[in-house]
Amino acid sequence: VPDASIKVIAQHVGIESLADEVARALAPDVEYRLREVIQDACKFMRHSKRTELSTDDINSSLVMRRCEPLYGFPAGAGPIPFHEVPGHPELYIPENKILDLKDILAAKLPRPPIAVNVVPHWLAVEGVQPLIPENPAPRPELDRTPGPPPGATGAVKPEEGTGAVVQPVVAHELSKELQLYFDRITAVVRGGGGERGAEAPVLRAALESLATDSGLHQLLPYFTQFVQDEVATSLRNMPRLKALVGTIEALCSNPEIHVELYLHQLMPTLITCMVAKRLSADPTDDHWTLRRYSAEVMSGICARFGKDYPTIQPRITRTLLRAMLDPRKPFSTHFGAIAGLAALGPRVTRLLIVPNLKAYLEVLEPHLTREHAKRRVTSSEARRVHDALKEAIGACLHAAL
Repeated sequence: VPDASIKVIAQHVGIESLADEVARALAPDVEYRLREVIQDACKFMRHSKRTELSTDDINSSLVMRRCEPLYGFPAGAGPIPFHEVPGHPELYIPENKILDLKDILAAKLPRPPIAVNVVPHWLAVEGVQPLIPENPAPRPELDRTPGPPPGATGAVKPEEGTGAVVQPVVAHELSKELQLYFDRITAVVRGGGGERGAEAPVLRAALESLATDSGLHQLLPYFTQFVQDEVATSLRNMPRLKALVGTIEALCSNPEIHVELYLHQLMPTLITCMVAKRLSADPTDDHWTLRRYSAEVMSGICARFGKDYPTIQPRITRTLLRAMLDPRKPFSTHFGAIAGLAALGPRVTRLLIVPNLKAYLEVLEPHLTREHAKRRVTSSEARRVHDALKEAIGACLHAAL
């Protein structure tokens, strides 16, 4: 940087006469500062994966050094014309065009800019890009199959009849720690707490971990699929079903994971544990507790996510009411439906159960007489349903009074 440039800059900031010794001392320091700014700007350029330095890089370097960024020099505007200052060799300044005010007033008004707005959209949901106009169209030659299950190595496989090897676009690659965690949790849940409760402390610890750990979001789709598959194949294993309902409760109570993205998969599984025809190998087992427990978990989910998803509770109540009023369903199904509706609160009982109470009692009361008492299982189930109705109506009256 020549000394003359330092004098010109000094005149620009209001210092008319700057000593030559001062200008000569400031010139190396100015050059040093410029080198620092340009070196940091080059770092921004390299981290941006570019090979051309832009004015944005210079501005980023200045902002990092808490200096005011430059204005009026946008990137890509082309070279800026400079001309030599008369009487000052090797000193150049940008050329300023002289504009006539009459020409500016006579010119047409420019088009108004488009109003600035922000339109949010999902770039990716759980690693899967949704098919919306804002996102780029997927390439047809890629296979969009879901990622491999836990423990998979992500190996590719050739298509049948072709020699091409297709690799999934999005593949969940779980760490060994997450895979081990998933295997241990699922093994404990499959055990269901043991026949004599020997593993109950382990199960409680596993459910507590699911309810509090913050690093489980990557495992959430696998836990959801695990619960779905296990409930579908374990409708005669009541201890395992209780553990699975506890797993749903723990996942839905974890504030660190976004379980609402999987409610459409978890809620049908939970309703199955309420209204299924058989939930135990022996009909005399206490499967009523499991149905009530599932109803409480369902009520808690509706209370937590009902504001964000206002359609979740109407859809559940519609399903439960249909199961309650179907005379072809067994009393165990009716009990689960009544317990689920009652768990949603006195208002649901008043709007759905009370108007249909008279018609339902006409179907239920014949099974409570002595003639049907010989059928112990049917009579016992009918009494359970009758007690559930009394509890629901009693809670509704208590809330009204």
